[in-house]
Amino acid sequence: MTVFRSPAIFRLAILVCALAWLLGMSNVAIAQSGENDSPVDDECFDIGYGTGCDVEGFAAVLAANGQEIDWYVETDIDPLVADDGWAPYVAGDLDQGSSNIDSCENFADTDSGLMETDCGGTDSVVLNNVYYVFGDHGVYDDDGDEVDAGGTEAWVSAIAPTVTSLSPTYAYVGTAGDITLQGSYLLDPFTLGFNAYLTPASGGSTSGMTVTPYAVNSDGTTAEVTYAITQCAGMGGRFINISTAFGSDNGDIVFTVGDPSPNIASVNPGVWQAGTTSLPITVSGSGFGTSPTLTVSGTGVSLVSVQSVSDTQISATVSIAASAPNQTATVQVQSTGYCGSGFQSANNNSSTGSLGVPVQAAPGPAPQIQLYGQTITTTQSVVVGQQMALSATVTLPQGVTITTQQWTTPAGIAVGGYTNATGTLPCLLLTNCPIPDTTGGHSLGLPSQTGSSFTFYWVDSGAGSQDTITYTYLASNGTSNSATATFDIDAPSGITLGTPPGGQMQYSVNVINPPTSLDPINPVLADGASAVLPGINLLASASSLPTGGAYSWVQLLSEDVVKVIASSGPTTCTAVASTGQPVLDNTYPYSSVKTTTVTDDTAVDEPDAHLLTNFGELARSFSATMYPMWTPPALAACPAGNACTVPVPLGAFAWRWTGDSIDTLTTSASVLSTAPNVLLLYPDWFLYASSASNDGFVEDNSYPQWSATFTNGQVNCD
Repeated sequence: MTVFRSPAIFRLAILVCALAWLLGMSNVAIAQSGENDSPVDDECFDIGYGTGCDVEGFAAVLAANGQEIDWYVETDIDPLVADDGWAPYVAGDLDQGSSNIDSCENFADTDSGLMETDCGGTDSVVLNNVYYVFGDHGVYDDDGDEVDAGGTEAWVSAIAPTVTSLSPTYAYVGTAGDITLQGSYLLDPFTLGFNAYLTPASGGSTSGMTVTPYAVNSDGTTAEVTYAITQCAGMGGRFINISTAFGSDNGDIVFTVGDPSPNIASVNPGVWQAGTTSLPITVSGSGFGTSPTLTVSGTGVSLVSVQSVSDTQISATVSIAASAPNQTATVQVQSTGYCGSGFQSANNNSSTGSLGVPVQAAPGPAPQIQLYGQTITTTQSVVVGQQMALSATVTLPQGVTITTQQWTTPAGIAVGGYTNATGTLPCLLLTNCPIPDTTGGHSLGLPSQTGSSFTFYWVDSGAGSQDTITYTYLASNGTSNSATATFDIDAPSGITLGTPPGGQMQYSVNVINPPTSLDPINPVLADGASAVLPGINLLASASSLPTGGAYSWVQLLSEDVVKVIASSGPTTCTAVASTGQPVLDNTYPYSSVKTTTVTDDTAVDEPDAHLLTNFGELARSFSATMYPMWTPPALAACPAGNACTVPVPLGAFAWRWTGDSIDTLTTSASVLSTAPNVLLLYPDWFLYASSASNDGFVEDNSYPQWSATFTNGQVNCD
């Protein structure tokens, strides 16, 4: 361990290290001795009289009041070495720049083991010069032989400090903090510190601000000061000057003191309701200044009065007109500075601060939902298939318009109408609306739900028998409101199809009619006992049926093919090809009958086929689907016309029929059918095969759709 003669020497060693970078050189101000760069040399070497020794050396530059350069060289050897007769010596030189200005040396007796010399110095310090010390260290034996232990060196730069930057460069009145200064030679080599003071810049003042040295790094390039600024401090720029024993910086970087911008942290209450008068508010924040001013802005928003102001809080009263729209009102605080000085910026900061406050407009007028122009005030009882011609009205303030409108979607199944398929416009509200024509039929999708009116037809009420329809609007002033109408929806339920009284469902026929004198060879596939043609008789009924209305029918054909063998050869007459595109059977709606015992519409279809005199065999294949439909009575308020109601589909009944007849005088066996049953009733005629099948009734709400119309004459093969 290095041994110093006094604490002052130890402090000096630290000082010399701190000065290492003052001249921008890697070894500046570091005392060097021997082969390493530590302030003292710990080199051990063998001088032939033992296992080794410890020789330490140090060179330093001292100052007296910053006016005189004193320098000092010291060496120390291990006491064991001294006991062996070795004596230390020191020698050194002091240079000013490249000129030597002093030299000295000294020897010690062998008992002390410690050698030092205070070589003296120069009477004055020349600024902007570098002072350099080099010290030699060694020992002599009893014979006067010299062993060099190395050397140490140190520098002192007699250069005034220079500040090149500040961070931050501004601060606000009433604050305190730290300022970092960058530059060179900021460290005083003799005090290991620096002095700091303020001088005014052009138009500035130093009053009300203090700076205190806080820290400096060892290479003198960074220093910190703490500052404190009073609330009423002088405004504008000032210089923060750094001084050492060799002078001070030139003070050309301005530090500015100014007023902070007002910052509004909150406004209480945080939401203002339209129609509120004399509403007390509290504006809280910071930097408002000594005598701030308050303003509020917004449509229908006004400042009534200001009760009190401070640097952090303003109490006031505002009013919001009943017609004020949804918006964000602006609350603004204008600072006039502190202590009557007027607002002065520190870094081009604003003298105002603002905050937005949501304003909630008063709810818009309640709309009214009307059905055929009559306001709905109670639950309405309606029936599926009846036209729901809804409209909404609302009385808005002058100058206010509706921006958006929306109706909710009806529950269950609803359509926009039932119209023809020839491309005409949907017929919804006209009083003279045509029924679907015979070339096609389909339901319409729901119309737009974003207007003032909404017209639709319920086909099915869904899971429940009640539904609500809501209308909502948004006005141009940001207000909105809604209204709801409730409907009880009645619909047929428990739909079944059966055979009407006095009729029957024909599943097979097994005889032929014999020729007559008027039609000698014209048998018809029929039931000889009852003389009823094969086919279907259907009667629709429901366990629950709304009052009024009527059943109707639509039959679509998916296949109808007649084949014959005539004298001219086989012929196929295809009325309806099996393509998956059904066609309408003759008319819409399908012909129905009523009897004295049956008051409801009954659907009857009895297809037949005639075996003409020139036919040897005739066969027919027929496939169809019958759709029972129900049309309700119109609402009393609906204008006359078919648009008041649409038919509601109840389900679908699919069935098929096939038959084959042979003239045995011309044909001995069937070539048109492979049915196995042959019933011979007369010598010349027999029914080869006939059958009908019931594919069953499926209850659903699908509308029949067709693309063409079939007429009976299309299957004649005459």
